[in-house]
Amino acid sequence: MTIEHLQTNPDDSSHRIFDPELRANDHSIEVLLREVGARAEPAAQLMNQVRPAVHAEWRALVEHRMRRRVVALSIAAGLACAAAVTTVSLRVMEVEPVPVATIVRIDGELRIDTKGAMHEGVVGEILTTGENLHTSPATLVALNFGNGLSLRVAADSKLQLMSDQRVALDQGTLYVDSGSDAAHAVPLTVQTAVGTVRHVGTQYQVRTIGPSGGDTGITGIEVSIREGRVEIGNALGTNTGSAGERLSISTRGTVLRGSIAPRDSSWQWAADAAPAFDIANRSLSVFLRWAARETGRQLTYADRATQTAADHMKLGGSIAGLTPDTALAAVLSTTKLRRIKTKDEIIGVALAHD
Repeated sequence: MTIEHLQTNPDDSSHRIFDPELRANDHSIEVLLREVGARAEPAAQLMNQVRPAVHAEWRALVEHRMRRRVVALSIAAGLACAAAVTTVSLRVMEVEPVPVATIVRIDGELRIDTKGAMHEGVVGEILTTGENLHTSPATLVALNFGNGLSLRVAADSKLQLMSDQRVALDQGTLYVDSGSDAAHAVPLTVQTAVGTVRHVGTQYQVRTIGPSGGDTGITGIEVSIREGRVEIGNALGTNTGSAGERLSISTRGTVLRGSIAPRDSSWQWAADAAPAFDIANRSLSVFLRWAARETGRQLTYADRATQTAADHMKLGGSIAGLTPDTALAAVLSTTKLRRIKTKDEIIGVALAHD
């Protein structure tokens, strides 16, 4: 018997599989047979019975090894694809920060954390999503979100800018002014440990409260509404507050309602942090409406002639650095209008008599 008896037909292209390992084994067997010497040739009938079995075994061995190689290549390709998909996914998750607000006033020191890098904020700086703001115990900050939406941050507060319509208050107090035009108010959601606060055209403030009313160990929030209406929602439901109400909500869901006047002393810090109002070439009536709104008062004219004069009178100069109350007195002193005696919650003006 020679080695050719174990080979397939070389003209059969379906069996032309090159495997170096098999070729090496064939060579070893041939050498061994030469050393042993020739043996008696088996009978033709026996050869006809053995040849198909040997050939089938050979093909099974070759196909098994080929399948192992295909599986290995498939796994390698799969891992490469998975790595590529993971890389692309990570790149997609790394969303570029977008502008959210502009710093328009800083009284004190404002620290800004941008991806772990801390720097001191300056007036005019544009803030982006993902940034964290920290005010010192003696700092007041005002932010402009555009379209009439103003946000003020009290002393010793921590705030995260999540989007142009969402901020997270971790500690301290915020004051939100969505503008006097409730129909076109810019939406803003304040996220807290207790729930989210959403306004419906309003002025309000949110303050975190601790076990003893402080800011350590947050156990709830206090929402005061100066104007308009707000909705406070969490997993337990939604609570609505209107102008003149103060809601204290604990982390357990307990809600306590009280009242608060527009001229309550707790609003004063927000007036002190008000963005500078540019009076240059603005009418006196526009300035008076701003001063009334910033101080939680109503504006009243003594008569029609006084209101007409205020509408037509143009202002100049600047009130930068002045509080609304101080600015009111300073501006009126340069005009023919004077304040008249009224209740504290009203700003009454009249034409001065010669």
